[in-house]
Amino acid sequence: MLAPGVGDERTVRPCSNCWREVCGGAVIRIHLTAADLANVRFAARPAPLQELNAALSMMAARPDGELLFGRWRRRLLHTLPPASVPLRDLVPAGLAPGFIDVIKDTLPDALDAVTAAPTHYVRSELERVYRAPGPTLGRVPGTRPPRVPAWIRELHRGNAQAWLRLRQAQQAAFTTVLEPVWPQIQDLHRDTFVRYATVAAERGVGAALTTLVPGSRLRDGV
Repeated sequence: MLAPGVGDERTVRPCSNCWREVCGGAVIRIHLTAADLANVRFAARPAPLQELNAALSMMAARPDGELLFGRWRRRLLHTLPPASVPLRDLVPAGLAPGFIDVIKDTLPDALDAVTAAPTHYVRSELERVYRAPGPTLGRVPGTRPPRVPAWIRELHRGNAQAWLRLRQAQQAAFTTVLEPVWPQIQDLHRDTFVRYATVAAERGVGAALTTLVPGSRLRDGV
């Protein structure tokens, strides 16, 4: 995880430390200050909501990997409880709001962090994923935005029942998708953590970062 303060090329002045990632033919530049590099750290434990978001994304949005994930996808699609269905409304066109992507070690802490997200951030993220800037989630000129479900509108207004519905959906999805295999996820994460921690200790943080993202590199070796 990169410490706060890391920006993109459009908003942060270039500096000598530049981490480059090649993604789908495009180059993403992340400019790091010395303080940013000094504060880079690796999560010692898996974050329940981040793992859940990744699993749901893999289940719903990825056409690839049928050989490895096809049976798993079909099983989950048939076993997800009705309480989890509202989560689909949070990802129209595959876009997810940032306020559900939190890093906490336990599920209760993660759910609390989602609920504690600043109101202005929640509203702006809901507007972003529905491609409709403005407090009313209105239509972008020249486009036809997805229909906004009533409970999402209530979430946008800060309604307590809408927040409870979101929390129950996340809890239900975690219980079905990840809770049965959480010990294995913890073991796999621990192995990955040890691997990157060892690289950082033996070869430095820069080597650990470029190992973390295949195809990435530090510019000029720094």
